Amino acid sequence: MARYQFQLETLRKLRQRHRDERSLKLAEAFRAEQILADRRSEIDQEIVELRSHQRGIVESGNMNTTQLLESQRYQASLESQLQVMSQQASTLNEEIERRREALVEADREVRVLDKLDERRHGEHRLERQRDEAKVLDEIGLRRHGGAFS
Repeated sequence: MARYQFQLETLRKLRQRHRDERSLKLAEAFRAEQILADRRSEIDQEIVELRSHQRGIVESGNMNTTQLLESQRYQASLESQLQVMSQQASTLNEEIERRREALVEADREVRVLDKLDERRHGEHRLERQRDEAKVLDEIGLRRHGGAFS
C-alpha cells in the first residue's frame, strides 16, 4: 500500500499562510493601538505639566498675560489632539475586532483541514492494518494448508 499523503496539503498550506497573514495584520493593529496609547499618555502628561506651569504663572504674581494666553492656546491644541486620538482609537478598536474575527475564521479553516487530514490518515492506517492482516492470514493459511497436504 502506498504511503499516506494528504491530497489537500497544498490547500492547507495556502490556508495556513492566509492565517499567518491575518495574524500579522492583527499584530500590526495592536502595535498601532500601543503607539496611539503611548502618544495619548505623553499628551496627557504634557497637559498636566502645562497646567502646573500655568498655576505657577498665576501664583507668582507677575502675571504675564501673553505667556498665559499662549499656554492656554497650546493646551487647547493638545486637548484637540486628544479628541482626534480618541476618534482614531475608536476606529482602531473596530479594525482590531474585524482583524481578530478574520484571524479566527482563517484559523477555523485550517483546523477543518487538519481534522480532515487526521481522519483520512486514521482511515489509511486502518486500511493498511487490514491489508497486513489479510497478508498474514494468507501466509498462515498457506503454512497451515501446507501441513495438511
